[in-house]
Amino acid sequence: MMYKDELKITQKGAIYLYIGIVTDTGRFKYRGVSSETLETASYLLKYDLDLQDIYANLYVKTPEEFRAQAYVYKKYKETPNGVSYIYFSRKTQKKLGLTTEQTAALTSLIENIKDRIIWILFLEQEDGLIRARLRSRHIQINDVANAFGGGGHHQASGATLSSKKEVKEMVKLADKKLKEFKKDKKDVF
Repeated sequence: MMYKDELKITQKGAIYLYIGIVTDTGRFKYRGVSSETLETASYLLKYDLDLQDIYANLYVKTPEEFRAQAYVYKKYKETPNGVSYIYFSRKTQKKLGLTTEQTAALTSLIENIKDRIIWILFLEQEDGLIRARLRSRHIQINDVANAFGGGGHHQASGATLSSKKEVKEMVKLADKKLKEFKKDKKDVF
C-alpha cells in the first residue's frame, strides 16, 4: 500500500475509512474496484476491526426505512422494455417519515430485478424540482441524464427535472435505450 510508512491512523479512523470503502464500492462489487482498493481494505483490517459489528450496523434500518422498502416493492413500475422506476412525491416522503437523503438511499432497492437492467428513482425536492437517480447494469445510461442537463458515471448518474412531463420523457428515453440494447445483447438476458 502506498504511504503505509507515513500513514498514521487510529482504530476509529480505520473503521470509518473501511466503511467508506465498503459503501462506495458497493461491498467491492463495482468495476472500479482494483487490487489497490483491496490492499487498502486489507491494510485497515490490521487495526483489529470488528467486521461483524461493522456490517451489522451498516444495514440496520429505522422502522420508517423498513416501511419505505415495502412501499418501493409494492409501488415501483416497469416500462414495456423493462426499465424499473418509482416516483416519491414530497407528500409520500412525509407520509413515510423519510428525509430526502433516506429516500434517495432507496434507489438500490429495485436494482436486482431479473431482466430489469435500468432503474430510476425520482425524488421530488422541497423546491418542487425532481431529482432523478439513474442506475444500470451492462448499459451506459449517463447519456440519458445528459439529455436532461445531468451527468455522472456510465452506470450511475442523475439529473434535476422541472416537471412530471420530464419524468415521463426520461422514462421513455431510458426505455428506448434499453430496447435498442436488448436487440444487440440477447445473450445478457
